[in-house]
Amino acid sequence: MKHRGSMSIILFLAVSLLTLTCLIILPISLLFAKPATEKSNTVIASWYSLASCKREGTSGIMANGRKLDDEAFTAASWDYPLGTQLRVCRTPPATRLDQQLVLQATPCIQVRLEDRGPAKRLVRQGRRLDLSKASFQAVCGDLRQGVCEVEIIEVIP
Repeated sequence: MKHRGSMSIILFLAVSLLTLTCLIILPISLLFAKPATEKSNTVIASWYSLASCKREGTSGIMANGRKLDDEAFTAASWDYPLGTQLRVCRTPPATRLDQQLVLQATPCIQVRLEDRGPAKRLVRQGRRLDLSKASFQAVCGDLRQGVCEVEIIEVIP
């Protein structure tokens, strides 16, 4: 009988010590946790629309199963998982003004990655991102230019 009582006390103390250790170490580890980080890179972006999908013989259904909406801020890429939120900024043009290099303000938008693209043949030519029609207009301006250099920033929670 005494042996069982001693074992119960030892087991209780061991569990209590383990619990107390976790309660102390966990908050300390949270103090040193890394904050959200960002990955960024500069790429060539193009745009696509429902009409361009139909011209190429596709239905305009994106990889996530939804129909492409030209007015939504969405994008297509092979480099990120579907559902990733990306901040897309036009690469700022540099201008010289009185011997100073000045970076002009650039538009930035947030898009959700909902499709795969650009087409593999275009990826081989250096394109890494397809923006919906509205996204491209918001960041790059004139659709007639077709492509522009942008900075992609993936915010990692």
